[in-house]
Amino acid sequence: MMRKASFKLSWCCKGDQSDQHKHDIVSFEKGNITTASRSSKQISLKWESPPQTVLILTKPNSTSVRVLCAEMVRWLKEQKNLNIYVEPRVKGELLAESCFFKFVETWQDDLEISNLHTEVDLVVTLGGDGTVLWNRCYAFTMLSALF
Repeated sequence: MMRKASFKLSWCCKGDQSDQHKHDIVSFEKGNITTASRSSKQISLKWESPPQTVLILTKPNSTSVRVLCAEMVRWLKEQKNLNIYVEPRVKGELLAESCFFKFVETWQDDLEISNLHTEVDLVVTLGGDGTVLWNRCYAFTMLSALF
C-alpha cells in the first residue's frame, strides 16, 4: 500500500514573508481536521510530501468538462506521474475517447468508495458550485484536500 502524502495548513500575518509569525492551525487526529483556534487570516496549504493519487470528479453531461478532464488526466499522468481515480462514468468516457486512458482507476461498489480515503491525497472537482456540492459525499468520506 502506498503512503498518503501529508500536508500542513497554517496561517500567517498578511504581508509577512518570513515564517516568524506562521502558526500551524490543524491537527489530523483520528482522521478529523480540527483547528487550534479560529482566525480570519488567510490559510495556506503546503505539501510536506508530493501528492501521489488524485480523484477527479466531474459535472455530468458537459462536453467542455469532458474535454478538460481528458486533458487534465493526460497532463497529471505524463507530467506528474500521479495515480488517477475517476467516477465509473468518466472512465467509460475516457476509454471511449482513447485506449491511452486504461491506467485510470475507478470503483465498482460502495465498499470501494468508502476505502478511497486510504489512497486519495487530493480531490479535484471540474464543474461549478453545484458539482462541488453534489460530489461532497465523496470528499466527506475521505481526509483529502478538496480543490
